[in-house]
Amino acid sequence: GQFYTTTLTPVAGQVMSLDTVNFAAWFSNTAEGVGVGATYSTDGTNFTQIAATGSPNTVAGYTINFAGVPAVQNTTSAVTLRFYLYGSNDWGANAIGMGTTTNDVTVRGSVKTIPNAVAMQVNDGATQRSMVKQLYVTFNTLVNLSSTAFEVRPQAGGNTVPITWNTADVNGQTIATISFTTGNGSISDGRWRLTTIASQVSHRVGSAPLMNINRTDDFFRLFGDANGDARVNATDLTLFRAALGSVSGSTSYRNYFDFNNDGRIDNFDFTNFRANLGREV
Repeated sequence: GQFYTTTLTPVAGQVMSLDTVNFAAWFSNTAEGVGVGATYSTDGTNFTQIAATGSPNTVAGYTINFAGVPAVQNTTSAVTLRFYLYGSNDWGANAIGMGTTTNDVTVRGSVKTIPNAVAMQVNDGATQRSMVKQLYVTFNTLVNLSSTAFEVRPQAGGNTVPITWNTADVNGQTIATISFTTGNGSISDGRWRLTTIASQVSHRVGSAPLMNINRTDDFFRLFGDANGDARVNATDLTLFRAALGSVSGSTSYRNYFDFNNDGRIDNFDFTNFRANLGREV
């Protein structure tokens, strides 16, 4: 039969949840047993009937309750609605809406951004990889993270490295700060992989949607590498010598050369630097 139709399409990267749909149904003759029917589809082909309760020829119109329909909760699919207006005999003309300034169709629900890790930063963003104490993961929206949302392993495979993290909400985005819990606060020398585990990242509002796919970020650490070229060589030695003998607070002090975090660059730090001189990762 004939019907009025509308399609609701979530923006890419978002999910849509429907709560209620309200529409006004006008008939030129309501004495002929008029009524309405409604169906919905998430594929544009297969339609499911759903109840619409209310009265014809009123601004309040009819209401469809979608709150208990899983197919239209947290969906990335377009939802097509069809409204059927009918009568038993000669019900004359009909229309959606009452010809007033009131909305003909009102949709209530919500849209949420699908969580995604959009950036990872090592330390404060500086190029040095002599010390790697913190990683920063930025999400595109506000999220909840489970206790197993992150893991760090060697790129070649192996056991996870102990980590902790905390979060902060900045301009509508969650930023996780990941710290290492062993030794001097820096991860040890080597090539590493941070994995953000999608199933452990959910939207802040409700438990859904979840992040779609794991994100992996590779990084490395090599004590003495002051310019981030994955080697310790004469360039780094020149920079280390300039910092040797300095203490925290002085202009020549470089905390990434302070192997044991004691606030001074001394022979102990030089011994560890010299052990890496000529090395690459």
